[in-house]
Amino acid sequence: MLERTGQRWNGRVEAIDVFGRAIDPARPARVSWIVGEAKHNLTLREVERFARQVERARRHLLGEVYAVCFSYRARPEVRAAARTGYSAAFFIRPLRHLRFERVIDLKTTKALGLTIPPVLLFQADKVLR
Repeated sequence: MLERTGQRWNGRVEAIDVFGRAIDPARPARVSWIVGEAKHNLTLREVERFARQVERARRHLLGEVYAVCFSYRARPEVRAAARTGYSAAFFIRPLRHLRFERVIDLKTTKALGLTIPPVLLFQADKVLR
């Protein structure tokens, strides 16, 4: 289940827009975490802040951390930053008001040394190779 929550790291509570634990049925002993940002209009400053939040999550959570951004609007350079440089996040963009497209960029994940669970690849609307 994904939810908006607060996590206590280094004695400080940090608000996380999208947070949840995932278990791959093929590897049930391996825990994955989803940490996400949800904004109507995502800015470059928010992507940079989110990247720092994801790094803190990776230091404090055991297992793999997958970063996701949900946004209704974002400029092209913000989308590029979310996918690659700043946050190493998957950018997930809505097609309509309540419909989200799940996109996984395999070139970026390979460059970052990330392994995407088969469950996420299967559920993706689009896989960029």
